[in-house]
Amino acid sequence: MRIICCKFGDYYTDWHVKNLKHMIDTYSGIKYDKFEVITKDLYGNWYNKLQMYNKFKDGQNIYFDLDMVIYDKLPDLRRHHFTLLDDSWWREPAHTPLNSSVVSWTGDVSHIWKKFKANDKEYLKVYNKGSDEFYYREIEYQT
Repeated sequence: MRIICCKFGDYYTDWHVKNLKHMIDTYSGIKYDKFEVITKDLYGNWYNKLQMYNKFKDGQNIYFDLDMVIYDKLPDLRRHHFTLLDDSWWREPAHTPLNSSVVSWTGDVSHIWKKFKANDKEYLKVYNKGSDEFYYREIEYQT
């Protein structure tokens, strides 16, 4: 299993990466083989994390945002199909009911990156509230 996070721009630091790893190692109960950090800043925003779908095309993958707080054992987050969090219980109806703070999938979902990259300038304009809206409108997913 692979754990993935992204660090780009100046907002988050190496401390945030180390802290996420510490929380996963200490509290989550997740056993993993690799801890990967994506640092390439192509867009200056959250769309950078879509690179992970092209980079990691095998095995079980779980992505965490760096602002996650883990203080206890997590449920089993391994998913075969591309899976996002259901956020409909607190998000405004005008927004998407999804949250990509935690994403789980197995195998190759590089079609997500390919679809976005093929028309990235347009998607950045149309879905300017964030990548969650892109997932919601453009990608098949589970929650």
